[in-house]
Amino acid sequence: MLVVFAAICGGAYYVYSQMPSSFLPEEDRGVLMTIITLPNGASADRTQAVIDPVEDYYLNVETEAVDSVFMSLGFSISGSGENAAMAFVRLKDFADRTDPNLSAAAVSGRAMSYFSKIRDAQIYALAPPVIQGLGQSNGFSMVLLDNANNGADALAQAANQLADNTADSSIVTNIRGNTRDLDTQLKVTIDRRKPAHWGWTCPPPMPCSGPHSPDRRSTISSMRARSSR
Repeated sequence: MLVVFAAICGGAYYVYSQMPSSFLPEEDRGVLMTIITLPNGASADRTQAVIDPVEDYYLNVETEAVDSVFMSLGFSISGSGENAAMAFVRLKDFADRTDPNLSAAAVSGRAMSYFSKIRDAQIYALAPPVIQGLGQSNGFSMVLLDNANNGADALAQAANQLADNTADSSIVTNIRGNTRDLDTQLKVTIDRRKPAHWGWTCPPPMPCSGPHSPDRRSTISSMRARSSR
């Protein structure tokens, strides 16, 4: 009887010791996300110049693991604007990725190493969260609260400082603070009598238009999908 009990205990210990020890074990769900953030004020052309090598890496370097890539310029988890972009990477079926080097974690690790050479942007290759609703990617999310009412700038600085302090940690990796700075907004009040005097028309809510109106450009989010096959 004692031998059976000892065998059960030994088997339970072996199973327990083989389980992943992380807070939330990584799970290969067959997809990856890549967040691209350039400095504030960066143009869409500058962002596109970063998107192209990211897309090229997935489709031409990781051909054994990647099935297709969907790129979005102007939108990202960290915010929207001409300096933001995001890639959704679909990996091949699990039957075609039996090699551990073709797993989502392995592809993400190699991508992070490659993208670190691109100095013009912050690029993170991430897997989606294991538990839906718990963070935006694998792992966990942490929220800071400004109880002392020090302001948004101090709060963003504290978040980034916290991320920097964990760079040498052996417990957690890929900690990110506020990846986007606060954007400055400009409020313009138009004296409608003066544009009318100059021949402009400003019918609300349309923007001003007229023979002397300056060129206007609108920021539009562009999307592109490509396959490695």
